[in-house]
Amino acid sequence: AHAIQNGMTAAIKPFAALHGEGVALGTLVQLIMEYNECGRWNQSEWNQAVTFYRKVGLPLSFGHIGITDADDLLLDKIAKASVTPDSKAHNMPFEITQEKIFTALRQLRDMGL
Repeated sequence: AHAIQNGMTAAIKPFAALHGEGVALGTLVQLIMEYNECGRWNQSEWNQAVTFYRKVGLPLSFGHIGITDADDLLLDKIAKASVTPDSKAHNMPFEITQEKIFTALRQLRDMGL
């Protein structure tokens, strides 16, 4: 989640969202990557997360943090900036790649939350 936040702040200048908002969005991206990695979408868990986010006012989309042009080029820049050698992404219990992050970022964008 923090790696995604760091990737967004590296790719988007200036980055207008608060740190916690970026991490919250990164948490959703991380959850999507975990589902992709295990090959099973946990709809119940996802619904709980989305319901909680809505209840407390956390961002569910790029638009919610001021990113109105989340095209593939920007998402790839974020993904690339998220997997630098010192990235927190490498603390995950599975291999994290730019492609995996890019895929999860696109999935979140395309959900239209």
